[in-house]
Amino acid sequence: MGCEHARAAGGQTSPSQFEENTLSEVKRVIAVLSGKGGVGKSFVTGAIATELARHGHKVGVLDADITGPSIPKMFGMSGRHVHALGNLMLPEISEHGVKVMSSN
Repeated sequence: MGCEHARAAGGQTSPSQFEENTLSEVKRVIAVLSGKGGVGKSFVTGAIATELARHGHKVGVLDADITGPSIPKMFGMSGRHVHALGNLMLPEISEHGVKVMSSN
């Protein structure tokens, strides 16, 4: 939620809480999460990402799954899923153009 949405809802915000990354080109974030395992979060994430990419949107998935790299497996990837280039971390790109960063 952006600062303007938090203020409109009566929430308190601090400048450091919502500092903008000037290198970022991210326009929207969709979070898929649950407090329970085995409910299909990775499946839903992969399906949403694939459909958005099929409709011409630029899509990236940041996977921080403590039980294993299910997102890279779903996209048919093997090996490292985060690549370093100097101070930058670069994603692996799936066959359908979905950018994937996965940390286990």
